[in-house]
Amino acid sequence: MRRAEPPDTTGPQLTDRQRKILQAIEGSKQVSGYPPTLRELAEAVGLASTSSVAYQLSVLAEKGYLSRRAGAPTHGGGAPAQ
Repeated sequence: MRRAEPPDTTGPQLTDRQRKILQAIEGSKQVSGYPPTLRELAEAVGLASTSSVAYQLSVLAEKGYLSRRAGAPTHGGGAPAQ
C-alpha cells in the first residue's frame, strides 16, 4: 500500500502558525503513526487554547490542506487532502 504524500506546506496562503500545525501533524504521524491531540498540537505550536487549534484546523480544512471526518475523535487533523 502506498502512503499518501504529505501536504505541501509552502503555499503562500498559509500563515506561519498553519505551517507549524501541518508540520506537527506530519511529524506525529511519522513517529507514532497517528495525528496528535489538540492539546499536543497547542503545545507544539505555542497556543494556549485547544479552541485556537480547532479554529486553525477548520481553516486548514477549508483551504484544502486537511480533510476532517464528522464524528471522528478529537485529534489534530484528519487525512491530508488529496
